[in-house]
Amino acid sequence: MSVLSEMKGVAKALAAACLTALVVPAAATAAFPGADGLIALTGPAPAAGGEALYGYDPVSRERTQLTSPNGLVDTDPAWSPSGTQLAFTRIISGSESKLMITNASGAEPRPLFPVETGLIESEPTFSPDGTQIVFRGRPQGSSFLSGDDELYSVALDGSGLTPLTNTPGLVVQEPAWSPTGDRIAYSRAAAGGNQLGPSDIYLLYLGTGESTLVTRRRPNADDDDANWRPDGKRLVYERERSKGPDDLATIRPNGNNSRLMLRAADGTELRDPGYSPSGEKIAVHRTTPSKAGIAIYDIRRKRISRSLIPASQNESDWQPIDD
Repeated sequence: MSVLSEMKGVAKALAAACLTALVVPAAATAAFPGADGLIALTGPAPAAGGEALYGYDPVSRERTQLTSPNGLVDTDPAWSPSGTQLAFTRIISGSESKLMITNASGAEPRPLFPVETGLIESEPTFSPDGTQIVFRGRPQGSSFLSGDDELYSVALDGSGLTPLTNTPGLVVQEPAWSPTGDRIAYSRAAAGGNQLGPSDIYLLYLGTGESTLVTRRRPNADDDDANWRPDGKRLVYERERSKGPDDLATIRPNGNNSRLMLRAADGTELRDPGYSPSGEKIAVHRTTPSKAGIAIYDIRRKRISRSLIPASQNESDWQPIDD
């Protein structure tokens, strides 16, 4: 979603955590092939306060706490291709967030970087070989409307920090590494003033460093939060209706064959979609006039679950496990 949309979506969580200066990002992660495991999502951490990451089993409906933030906010979960590691964003203060790594059993997480980077770190996404992470970084002290956000890559030991984009005046966000390994899907919008311009989806080609437009620009409407299908042949994304809510749509990476997948009912919002590793379902944050949480959309049956999985943030990611 756009930064302006995400501000509305996380206002409640920010107030609860007293993080008034930092906007929690909306993450877009890649779905890696495999069987469908746990859905990582954010929820209240009653014991120590803050918001923790949980692993939700959609079959048994059991929920396991994976992190203990001790009054902070853990969000932006991203599973590794093997499903054994989980990267996420930990919001430290109103102007600082750090990338963290834990394992599927919920061991004590470690910072991705052993030293300070000077960046507000967020929105991790794993490479398909599990050796690197791409994330969104912005210099500490700068505003999200400054256009200083860029995409960076780094090895899992925190070495080799490398900028991938150079887009002054543009806000780049929501990176998702393709299952084929050669492209990063992301969204970007023009910065400046008190609001962003319309958001569009781009592909960054790692071999050349060039970016190409995927979605067609539409006035006063955002296309964002793209997530790869496990076979890498399509992207699912939020397609905002002019003067209306966000629907779910899919598109080929070359920008052709855009299709409406699921239209949001009046008074509802659909945000942060992500394929399951089997490619058969989509986890999406659904907001209705009376409740909000993660819903499961069955692609073959074209049916979305009426019951919602409680979640305090929009972001979720589906764990791939061996068949």
